[in-house]
Amino acid sequence: MADIVDTPSTETVVATQTSPARLEPVAPGESVDRPLTALAFTGFALAVLYALFIAGSALFAFSSGYPVLLMPLWTIVLPVAVLLTCWLARRSVMSSNGMVRGKRLATAGMLLTGVIGLGYWAYYTSTLMALRQQAAELVESQFLAALVNGKVEEAFLLTLNGPRPPVDANLRDYIEKNLNVPPNTRASGFFTRFSESPFVRSFQTAGETAKVRLKGIGTPSAGKQSVQVPVTYAVETPFRQLEILIVPTATSAPDESSGRRWYIELTAVSLLADTRTERGIRTFQKLQPTARLFINSWIAKLVRNANSEEAYRATLPPEERQKVIKLVGDKRAEQFNAEKENNPEVRNYLDGLEEFRNGALVRNEDRFYVADALRADVVNELKKRFRSGFLTLDVPKLSTVDPTFQTEGGKIRFVYEFHLQLPPGYEVDTRVTVEGDSDALQNSSPMAPSPWRLVGIELVRAYDSTKLEKGECPSCRKNEIGARNSKNEE
Repeated sequence: MADIVDTPSTETVVATQTSPARLEPVAPGESVDRPLTALAFTGFALAVLYALFIAGSALFAFSSGYPVLLMPLWTIVLPVAVLLTCWLARRSVMSSNGMVRGKRLATAGMLLTGVIGLGYWAYYTSTLMALRQQAAELVESQFLAALVNGKVEEAFLLTLNGPRPPVDANLRDYIEKNLNVPPNTRASGFFTRFSESPFVRSFQTAGETAKVRLKGIGTPSAGKQSVQVPVTYAVETPFRQLEILIVPTATSAPDESSGRRWYIELTAVSLLADTRTERGIRTFQKLQPTARLFINSWIAKLVRNANSEEAYRATLPPEERQKVIKLVGDKRAEQFNAEKENNPEVRNYLDGLEEFRNGALVRNEDRFYVADALRADVVNELKKRFRSGFLTLDVPKLSTVDPTFQTEGGKIRFVYEFHLQLPPGYEVDTRVTVEGDSDALQNSSPMAPSPWRLVGIELVRAYDSTKLEKGECPSCRKNEIGARNSKNEE
């Protein structure tokens, strides 16, 4: 009898060969140990770290008033990288046919990153708008407005990064005594440098005729404990057209309730463009050089020649000066003493000369800024020079900055900064004014007598350089504006 061998049926074999592999269904309550995809874990971990850092930085920013995150590159790259990582993790899980898990973790990472990222963008946008608005308000409504209205002292206060004195009748006196002492005998004080800067001098000359127009506000840049916002303005005056870049700085105020403290560093103002108008060319490139030449000639009369008679004549109106020249000729004043009683013209000339030699040209004796103990001595030393002549070592120096320009009653005036060195060691800042008839100046020729006359010398400030070098001046220890600004920038 033949052995019977069990062989699989054809149907069974076919079914075995053609059926696809699949996972067995998981009964309720049973768990399957599927691995967590590393991509999902990485994406979620990065999302958490990003969220923690942004949240911590935001808390610090709100508590300190200092905007920590102002769009560095990584604040764009990191959330994009996290979102891409989580998206790739979700896609990997969904295409694995259930072999791996992590879809929910990747989704949570995407949601967390999206919420934090949107929150940061809202914070960034609001901070950016606030910084730009505050910077423009400081520059236009306070700084430039003060200059347009001739309030140079108030504009100067905005350059201080620290406590500011009240704006009252004593403001200028406070600035001169506490914030304008030169660091050494070869440099000017901070307020002097500010007031003589080209853009401030342009406002002083133009006054309320200056027109200011905002051209643009740049993107804020965050430094160490400070934020700077570049602001560009176009300024039009009758004499110049300027484009000024001003970069105000914001720091955290000591009092949290006062928010940010803004100031404008002296070195953070620059002229991007400076063009003379037609009137400016006529005034400062044609008339002004003749006025400066007239003053230099007057200085030479007092310094090299010690000729106070010729120096005095330069203070007379041109028509009167010509009459005096015809009257006097080459004679010295002493030769006319015999004629003084009988000739009114000679008497007037000699009386005027004597007043000049006594220092009648000096103005503002009681109101210039100087230590009370030095006031009388400085005035007396200056007045002596009109009789004896200025010494070669203390020759007056004209400032290199543009003078201010004034017109009144058909007269044109230039006011120059004028520095004197007087014994025993006085450094004296003054302003010298020259005046000329507008019509005569427009029609004058190089060969004609000068249409200018010297009006007066106004005392502005003075200090004892010998005490400054020794650190003994009353205000030296208080003159810390530069140190304060530098310290707060560190």
